[in-house]
Amino acid sequence: MVRCVRLWRGEWKKSVDQEWDFVTDPEDYGYRVLVSKSASFEAVDQLVRRRYSLGPRTPVVVSYRLPSWLLVPRGNKTPPLTINDTAQLSMVLNVRTWLDELALLVTIGAKGVAEYQFLCRTNFTVGATSYVFDESATDNSRAAYENRGAQMERVMNAIFPEEGMLLFHEFH
Repeated sequence: MVRCVRLWRGEWKKSVDQEWDFVTDPEDYGYRVLVSKSASFEAVDQLVRRRYSLGPRTPVVVSYRLPSWLLVPRGNKTPPLTINDTAQLSMVLNVRTWLDELALLVTIGAKGVAEYQFLCRTNFTVGATSYVFDESATDNSRAAYENRGAQMERVMNAIFPEEGMLLFHEFH
């Protein structure tokens, strides 16, 4: 069994009212494809990478939005759902059969993906330090993240070797 899927490239934005909106790339007209209901996340990821001519290291986020009538009571304040693995993809492809065409929303590139993850408050790790935003976060961990100026040098040292930092400072 297959499912008609339409890929849309763009970026998620969040308004001051905390409403989510997917802004499609004006040069993208969508891309329809038939996907097996048993397809793996890796297969869909490869499909996206081929469609948009992306390398294996280019950051990509695949997400979807429930129809507006299912977003009750919060409406557009309901965050989009991110597809990270085959189980989540399988749920989308198999459970949502009442939709004629399933739209998978694709965000591409380091800047767009980082913005999306920031808006979603996604946990991340830099070097040996983990930044946690879910219910397991403590007041101390939140305060450490909020003090970004003090964290910048430590994070830059964890990411870049000394030679890279030299180039970065010369360029800056």
